[in-house]
Amino acid sequence: MQEELRITVGALTDVGQVRDHNEDALGYHQPREREVLAERGRLYLVADGMGGHVAGEVASECVVKTVTASYYESHAQTVRQGLSEAIQQANTILYEASSGEESRRKMATTLVGAVLLGRQLHVANIGDSRAYLLRGDIIRQLTEDHSFVAELVKLGRISEEEAASHPQRNVVTRALGTQPTVEADFYEEAIQPGDTVILCTDGLWGEVSEEEMAQMATQPLNPKEMASEWVALANQRGGPDNITVMILQIGEPSLLAHLLDQ
Repeated sequence: MQEELRITVGALTDVGQVRDHNEDALGYHQPREREVLAERGRLYLVADGMGGHVAGEVASECVVKTVTASYYESHAQTVRQGLSEAIQQANTILYEASSGEESRRKMATTLVGAVLLGRQLHVANIGDSRAYLLRGDIIRQLTEDHSFVAELVKLGRISEEEAASHPQRNVVTRALGTQPTVEADFYEEAIQPGDTVILCTDGLWGEVSEEEMAQMATQPLNPKEMASEWVALANQRGGPDNITVMILQIGEPSLLAHLLDQ
């Protein structure tokens, strides 16, 4: 019987202190069927919708639901192919919807997704929602932001410190729903027991630094408690945006694949 890493999930989304509605969305699926688990793994998604009242919320929820359904219905040979096809299907649905009624004309969303298959982590990213890997006391950003300020940093025109307070720091350069096709960036990492994987929107990482995440993760808290602490800290610092975080704590393998922590 194949050993499966034990995953404990803590996930939380919050409207923040300034916005009057929440345009973020999150979702995850941990199959209990061993055949599906062995073939497709476990899927975790975080999205940050854009487009104003209703539209952004619709966009993020649509993408989370569509990517989840499409990924597990796919007959793709690889995780990357399955994720790519699922993301493109979600993008098509969103793009066509945004071409309709006026209230949804600017509907779009970021997406960061992770699939854990065996001991391999597969990450897909579009926009400025992020994935981090915490191992020991070292935290590392796995994804690259698709944003205006990230491009300026890459070109050496501004520093990372200047990017944090730049007036256009929230301008993304790639998102689902804005074009007929979309290209995600893909990353792979070997995972081991003791690791922590973090998916979050800019409402979290814009207020809580990487160093603080790493330090707070050493506290004797489970992922749900940890997510609550991080969201509370972002709110204490003004909560200018919606705040969403998903924390995946990787534990020792379990011989019973159906005994997965929820």
